[in-house]
Amino acid sequence: MPIDSKFYKQKKSKSFYYALAFLFFVIILTGALYAYNTMIVGSNADLEAEINRLETSINKLKDDENVKAYSLYVSNQKTFDSLTAQSQIPDFIKEVKKTLTQYWLELSWFNYNDGKVAVKVISEWDDRSESYQKVVKFLKNYRSDENSLFTLDTISWVTGQSKMNFDVNFVLKK
Repeated sequence: MPIDSKFYKQKKSKSFYYALAFLFFVIILTGALYAYNTMIVGSNADLEAEINRLETSINKLKDDENVKAYSLYVSNQKTFDSLTAQSQIPDFIKEVKKTLTQYWLELSWFNYNDGKVAVKVISEWDDRSESYQKVVKFLKNYRSDENSLFTLDTISWVTGQSKMNFDVNFVLKK
């Protein structure tokens, strides 16, 4: 039986063309990937140069004395605020005494901590009014005073009749 060579030649030529087309496709794809890689490497080099420039600028800023001072201020701002508030304690005492004097009340104890003022107040009966009336007038008027330095917090306790003792807590207005 003779072999049909015509079929064999047609099949060989089709395979050859497919292989050749695939080879060109791989070569073109490889060239495109190489060009893309070259573009990315160039872009990365540009970005690295920009990062180096920015790092140099940042280091120069860190060496600036004004920036160092500001950095120290920011890192210690809570301490500075606390010291500022503590330096105002004489003003707070004056304000509390002035307010209590308006209502014929006496200051017997004062404490300041973190924006809060705690005081012990004495109210005694005299010819102007009874002690509890002084306390009621003080509480009513101070809470409604919008120009006061403090906000009146809760009253934790009150004792006595003709001589009343009570705690008052003030919170510094912000």
